[in-house]
Amino acid sequence: MLSEKIKEPNDYLSYSKEILTKSGVLTTYPKIAYYYQTLCQDFERNCYVQSKTIFDQLSILLSIDAQIQILLELTENTEKGLCEEFGMKEEEIIAMIKNDQKYYYRELTGSKANEDPRWCLIYLSED
Repeated sequence: MLSEKIKEPNDYLSYSKEILTKSGVLTTYPKIAYYYQTLCQDFERNCYVQSKTIFDQLSILLSIDAQIQILLELTENTEKGLCEEFGMKEEEIIAMIKNDQKYYYRELTGSKANEDPRWCLIYLSED
């Protein structure tokens, strides 16, 4: 993805919306749809906060993005439906995503959750 193609938050978020819409997640699971919409609103709002440093903004945006990415991965790797595939209620899936987002980028880069993260911008989303 080229950053030149992303002029505003909706340009970035459009991909996840398209995938979640096509999969039926946004119509089948109202609580997950609401959670996703809240993530998108938080993402958009935090893109324009001028009272925070760029590093604070990146931390928030990466945290939100990790949650969206996990939701996408869950959606793309299920054959049935999210709740049916994992045997979980919507609230449980949301809680799992919120918990797992803390180490999403670490796992994505091959690091273990019990290791200290490298000095890298991508890890700013961790607590």
